[in-house]
Amino acid sequence: MAENLKVTHYSDGSEIPTGYSNSEWGWLDMGAYAVYDDDPVNADVYGNLYNWYTVDDDRGVCPDGWHIPSDEEFMELEMFLGMSEEDANSVGFRGNDEGGKIKEDGYVHWSYPNTLATNESGITILPGGIRDSGYNYMTFSCTLWTASEENDGDAWYRQLSYSRSTINRSDRNKELGYSVRCIED
Repeated sequence: MAENLKVTHYSDGSEIPTGYSNSEWGWLDMGAYAVYDDDPVNADVYGNLYNWYTVDDDRGVCPDGWHIPSDEEFMELEMFLGMSEEDANSVGFRGNDEGGKIKEDGYVHWSYPNTLATNESGITILPGGIRDSGYNYMTFSCTLWTASEENDGDAWYRQLSYSRSTINRSDRNKELGYSVRCIED
């Protein structure tokens, strides 16, 4: 998809819960979404922030014919963009300019300097911030969940930064609110 997900219902029509306070958010063990700073304009531009329980829900958040990419599918994209297999299999910020190839270029949505952002892939990743005990990093990063679980408490994600052209691969708490992109089946 060419934008961050902003659905408010699962594929079966069930509502995805929202409206949790900062203190409630970190303790959720079920699917939920939030809009950055609770401002609907942010959802229109940057999409919603979902915890990983939403990503993993059998009811699905992607439209029919689409799914959330796995950790392995993200690696395939990264290697297609030029990242070595060794880098793709490592953790932390890795590669050279692969992140820049998928970030929106310029400074309309990203903070300066938006390092080496060319969007030559056409994927146009926008920043979206994160949700934890509050909202953080709106124009500084985009963190995307994968469909891959690391362990009972953590799942894999990818992160792009305004100050880097590389891509961060790591795992974090499933309770955190990150952006989501769907890919075609």
